[in-house]
Amino acid sequence: MNKERVILIMDNRSIYEVDAADTDLRVKPFSLPNPTRLDTLVTFQPDELISQLGLDGVRKVAILDFECLDKQIRQSVGLKLLNGKWRVANMIATYLGKEEREWMVDEF
Repeated sequence: MNKERVILIMDNRSIYEVDAADTDLRVKPFSLPNPTRLDTLVTFQPDELISQLGLDGVRKVAILDFECLDKQIRQSVGLKLLNGKWRVANMIATYLGKEEREWMVDEF
């Protein structure tokens, strides 16, 4: 079964995940004991995730990098590239309508 997980890396000791199929969106410590080709890991920090998985782990999973995806979409549809450092909040705000932007940063 295909398993999609969102991975958040705070530092080398603080890595968390959320199973995309979990309706409660419970955050738990990241654990990938036996990665398979059916695992899709969604992250904002691909370099850190790759470092944690190691070469063998990387070969077994699909990794979706939101920063890279956002930049590709911006280039393909002619959106202005962000000035300065790329940020998750800026990416989310770009794709929301004005009425949908009334969210707090800690909610994303």
